[in-house]
Amino acid sequence: MKKMRVADFFCGAGGFSEGFRQKGFDVVFALDNWKPAIDTHELNHPECDSRLINILELDTPEKIDEVVPDTEVIVGSPPCISFSNSNRSGKADKSLGLELIRAFLRIVAWKKSKGVLKYWIMENVPNSKKHTKDRYSWNELGLPGKGPSLEVPNRVILNSRDFGAPQSRKRFISGDFPLPKESHSEYITIRDVFMQLGNPVSKPKKKINDPLYKFRINSKDLTDHYYDSRVSDFESQKAKRL
Repeated sequence: MKKMRVADFFCGAGGFSEGFRQKGFDVVFALDNWKPAIDTHELNHPECDSRLINILELDTPEKIDEVVPDTEVIVGSPPCISFSNSNRSGKADKSLGLELIRAFLRIVAWKKSKGVLKYWIMENVPNSKKHTKDRYSWNELGLPGKGPSLEVPNRVILNSRDFGAPQSRKRFISGDFPLPKESHSEYITIRDVFMQLGNPVSKPKKKINDPLYKFRINSKDLTDHYYDSRVSDFESQKAKRL
């Protein structure tokens, strides 16, 4: 069976890409305008065409097709700074954030009109829900001529804890995709994870029980956990001064 191809916009280091890779999709394209992110994405996904481009430059169908391949799936995580409640209590200027969302949706609408695109997903902070819509016209997205409106059938807020992640993290997920079913009602916490791992600067346990995936692993195989990560006094004092 042929794998579905994925294009990842605002890709960052590649977390969204990695989730799709683990589920058997073929991540073929990624875009971000920050070079350290693209450098990291290339290391994490060496088979992917990772591009250092500002998405706002892809403002016509010709420019879109010149850069972005036709894929069955498009995903994107536009920067959430404009919509975050931690930014001026959610009252920050949202014009750039909305412009980036429109740029992403423009690509989705154009690729969908060509008939290859089957599913698309956009994720952001919950506060962004009230600033987005369930339908965008062709002209509203800055596309030339006449074309079909982009419908957004799914607009939901999901919490990662309901799907087994050891944290409560709500995200606004919108797009056209099969809605996932919640898999967990008893929640795993970060404390549960830390209790199993133990103190990283003490003698490690021989075996670690994974509270999420329910398997055991030798502690010697957890090379990123058991090392001295304490901060000395002079380092903490310097950090305070800075």
